[in-house]
Amino acid sequence: MSPILKLWFGLAATALSAWLFHGPGGFGERLLGKLDRQVQPIVARQELAGVTARFERNPMSRDLRFRGQANDFQRTRFVEIIGEAGIRGIRSVAWDPDYARSTGDAR
Repeated sequence: MSPILKLWFGLAATALSAWLFHGPGGFGERLLGKLDRQVQPIVARQELAGVTARFERNPMSRDLRFRGQANDFQRTRFVEIIGEAGIRGIRSVAWDPDYARSTGDAR
């Protein structure tokens, strides 16, 4: 077997196993569920009505997005609080820009 063919076979096997593990195997959804269970109590303690936090699920990612009405200080503080919590596994934290545009909020 040629080295190129071996490389392509290895890449295909790796991609298939990753897809099985994260897709039908459910690991990705379990990870997001675990992260979500850690984030929600932190958000609830801030007592800012209407602000929600959710992880992107279509496509699935470890990006946490906040939605809701908040001023600049509150937005910055929410992101800082999640960072200070030290939750491992979150890739990024930000306010949802699509939501801000749809509510007319320019921030």
